[in-house]
Order: sequence, then C-alpha cells, then structure tokens
Amino acid sequence: MALVIILTCSGLGGQSVLLKELKPLMASPDDTLKVNKLIQESRFYNPGFTKLANELADSAMDIALRLNFQTGLIKAQRLKGQIATFDGEISTAIGWYEKALTNIGNNENLEREKISILLSRGLAYYLDGDLGKALEYYIEVEPLCLKPGYEDLLAKTYNNMGIAYRQLEKYEDAIRIYRKSLLLKEQDQDSLGMALTYNNIGIAYAFLNNHPESIQNLELAKRIYESLEDYNQANSVNLSLARSLYELDKKKEAKVLLLKAFELGDPRVPFFDLMQGKLLFSKICLEENEYAKANNYLQELYPRIETTPYAKSLQSYYILKASSLYGLDSLREAYLNMLNHKILTDTIVQTERLLFEQDMETKYLTKEKDDKIRIQELQIDRNKKERMLYIIALSALAIILALGFILYRQRQKANRVLNIKNAQIKKSLEEKEVLLKEIHHRVKNNLQIISSLLNLQSRQIKDPKALEAIKEGRNRVASMALIHKNLYQEDNLVGVDAAEYIDKLTDSLMSSYQINENQIHFQKDIDPVQLDVDVVIPLGLILNEVITNCLKYAFAEDEYGTIQMSLKQEEEGIRLLVADNGRGLPSDFNLEELSSLGFRLIKAFTQKLEAILNISSKKGTQIEVFIPN
Repeated sequence: MALVIILTCSGLGGQSVLLKELKPLMASPDDTLKVNKLIQESRFYNPGFTKLANELADSAMDIALRLNFQTGLIKAQRLKGQIATFDGEISTAIGWYEKALTNIGNNENLEREKISILLSRGLAYYLDGDLGKALEYYIEVEPLCLKPGYEDLLAKTYNNMGIAYRQLEKYEDAIRIYRKSLLLKEQDQDSLGMALTYNNIGIAYAFLNNHPESIQNLELAKRIYESLEDYNQANSVNLSLARSLYELDKKKEAKVLLLKAFELGDPRVPFFDLMQGKLLFSKICLEENEYAKANNYLQELYPRIETTPYAKSLQSYYILKASSLYGLDSLREAYLNMLNHKILTDTIVQTERLLFEQDMETKYLTKEKDDKIRIQELQIDRNKKERMLYIIALSALAIILALGFILYRQRQKANRVLNIKNAQIKKSLEEKEVLLKEIHHRVKNNLQIISSLLNLQSRQIKDPKALEAIKEGRNRVASMALIHKNLYQEDNLVGVDAAEYIDKLTDSLMSSYQINENQIHFQKDIDPVQLDVDVVIPLGLILNEVITNCLKYAFAEDEYGTIQMSLKQEEEGIRLLVADNGRGLPSDFNLEELSSLGFRLIKAFTQKLEAILNISSKKGTQIEVFIPN
C-alpha cells in the first residue's frame, strides 16, 4: 500500500496524503515497536519526501527518549544524519552522527550500528570534499568488518572506498576496489547491492572514457533493478547511461533516456543524478539550437543547485546558462552568468596540478624572469626613440614642433602599451603566487594525510621497535610538512624563515616525545636567515634527526639538561651547531661504521648539501654542519 501511495503522490499535496495515511501509526500506543516502525517508514520516504522523513524520524526520537530506548534513539539519530546528507546539509549530518556515536560509547552489542554510523560519517565528509577524512574513517572501519557475519558491511566499506578513489580520479583503483565489493555481494546473493556496484563500476569506466564497458555495466545494473521492480533506481541508472551514449555520439538515444527519466518525475531519484541529467539534456538542446528549452530546464535546477556543495556542477550550470541566454539575445544576463562562471572557476584548483609541481614552478619562475626582461627591453627601446628625436630636434629648429608632437604621440602610445604589459605581468605574477601557495598547501595536506595514516597504522602495532620506527617516520614527515605550511602562509614563496621553522620543529618534537619544558631547556641563537627550499628540506631533516637523538639519548630519564642551537650566516656559507650537556657519545663511536637510519640520513643529507659535518663529544655531544654558499 505504501508503494502505491508514493507513486500516486507528488509535491506538497502528496505529503499531505501521506501524512493522512500515516495517522493510524501516529495514533498507536508508544512502544519500541512503534519507534522501529516510524524509523522504517522514515527510511522509505528518504530521499524524496525529506520533510515527511524528518517528521517521522523526530517522532521516533522523541518516543525513544521517553521510553529510554537507547537502540531506537541511536538509529533515529543516524537516520537524521542521512536525511541531512541527502539535503546537502553536511555539517548538520556530521553533528547527528557524532551524537549517535557518543550514545553508543563502548557498547559491544551495538558494534554493527557503530560501523554503519562510521561509514555514513565518512560519506558525509566525502560529500563535503574532505576526501582525506573520509578515507581515514573507511580505513578505520575495514578491520572491524573482517569477521564472520559482517560481510555486508565490508562490502559497503569497499564500495565507499571506491567512490573516494573515483573522486581522486584514480579510476582503475576505484574499479579494482568496486570488484572486491561486488564479489562479497555475489557471495551474499545481495541483488540490490550488486546493482549498486555495477552502477558505480559503469560510472568509473565512463570517467576512463571506456564507454562500451560503461554501458555494459550500467545495463547490468538497470536489468537487476527492473527485475526487483525498483524502477526509481533503474530510472537513476538511465541518467548515467545517457551520459555514455552522449559520449559515443548517440545523442538521440541519450535524449530519449533523459526525457523518460524526467517524465517519471519521481522525487526519490537522488538530486545529484537528476542534476547531472538535466545539465546534459540542456547541453544537447543547446547543440540543437533549442535555447528556450535548455533555459527552462536550467531555470528549474537553479534554486537547488545554488545551495548544494557540488561546485563543478554549478560551474557547468553557469556556462550552459550563459549560452542559452546568449542564444535568446539576453546579453546582460548571459554576461552575468559568464562572470559567475569565471569567479567559480578561479576557486577550483584541479588535483592533477600537484603531479606537475616541479615543472610548473620552474616554468612560472622562468616566465617571471622573461617578463622582467621584456619590460627592460621596452624601456631601452623607448629611450632609443627619445634620443633619436632629440638629435633631430636640435638639427632642424624649423620642424621641432612637428617632431615634438610626433614624439608626444609616440610616448603616449608606448606608455599605454607599457601599462597594459605591466598590468598583464602583475596579474600573471599574482596568479602564480596563488598557484604556488596552493601547491605548498596541497603538499602540506598530503604530508598530513600520510602522517594520519602512519598514526592509524601505529595503533595496530604492538612491537615497541616497530612503533618507535613509525613514530620517527611521522616526525620526519611532520618536519617537511612544516616547511610547506610556512611557505603557503608567507609572502615569500621560495624561502623559509629559519628561526620560525626551528621554533616550530623543536616544539613539535618536544610534544611528540612528551618532554617536560622544565626538564630540557633549549638555548637558541638563530640569525634572521631566509633559507631556500632546496636547502631547508634536507637541513630540516638533519635537525630532526639530531634533536631527536638529543631528546632520546643525551639525558637520563629524570636528568635536567640544556640543548644549545645556533645558525649563523657567514661570508662563505651557513654554520649550524647543535650541542647538549648530556652523557656524550661512546668512546668507540665511529660515524662511518654506524648503521642506524638516523645517522645514515644525517650523512646522506650532508652529502646532498655538499656540506662539512663534524661530530665531537666533550661534556656532551656537539654536531656542526657547515653549508658553503
């Protein structure tokens, strides 16, 4: 009966009829069965009738609170998060998931519910664009699902991981992980789950431009949905199929599928899929010069697409809207949409730029130098013209006024050209500064993700030596992340302030090894030096190893000590000195015979800098590194 009601209702009027049908349920006595039934009904109406789904979830939550029905309360809170996720209210969704996890605590009887909430929270972070945080939760969930009876949750975990990899544009990895999910679903004979995974594999193949494979997998998903009489999902697959058909230049077939999807008008189709379908349909209409039809479909989209977090889809909307308005001779509105498209485009930096970081940096720094040379050439050329006109003016007083007039006009023109060139160069330099900052920001974020992954891995390691190695690895990654963090936060994009960096590095290591500031004291004498990136990275790693050795080995557990650090700019180079008043080195210490990773790194990076390394042990240990200019 509920399914028939859904199919015969739409809009606000439809929700009124649904509420009328649900009155017997709302009037029934408050008990745990009623809570579970309200949750079941709310799930059925989400997405599509989100207002009704929210009301049912609120009722279930209120009754669960009155009955002290903990399981029902947690399920209702998770459901509230899912509804908010489908509505694009990501921060609200994450808030509900946090409340549900707090209520679960360490209750082992609710472990399956806890895993489901972690997966939902990962999905919310994914939709919010924080892929690192999403993957962190998926990685946390995977080992929890490696037990009998949890195969369905493991399959969901792999499916969500595949979606994250797809967003990172690692489509082949996404397909590989999707197939792991598909294998589990086939073993469990989960037809609905199989259809979902076939759909995801088809979408990934579409991003790889392998549209025949895409269509094959999408049609498998569609057939399964139709065999289950789930025409809403089958209709959603039609939208993805239309995209691949369009790319194979089968525009008429794509248009038929899109019209079929729109004519059903089912609000249960996820908005993202419906939005992509309408954008594609508008694009086809524009290619067929049907400007009014394209504009109508785009106009329907605007109220919702404007408030969603799908920036790239909104970017496509603005350019399509501008094209349709231009075709309808609405030039001012077309210009405003093009302006919105430009503003939005400037805020989106493609991930693949990181793959070409070094090449791009070299390219733009070289171009900056070339731009300066061109300015100088223009200035020299202008000076030559002025000298020539001055000589001619002295030799012929009769024509001096005419030549002066010509000179005035030429100087005006030269100044205009020079001003235009200067403006272009200034804009180009500003764009490069933004790009370089973004590069350092992305590198810092990637290093922090690596640090988070090492931290997660360390939780599963019991061996103290392995755990210490992981910890030292995290500190090395953190020392490099600090460099890139300083670079994108400062105006000087190619240099790092030595004093600020050393302060942050020592604070980080003291915190990492939980050293009391009153026990070990740092005395620093650092010159105000701006270090080049090629110098500060190996120098920072050398400092990381030296300070780590001082903190770990120089002093006994309850012993107080001092570590002296100096960095001096001399005529012939930079001199770094680190000394402690601890126990010193063993009598048989020989740097060449040491096999520890720390000293091997110190030697390697010293050689990279072509520096001179001296180590002595008198009343403690003293390490000196001289880096020639």
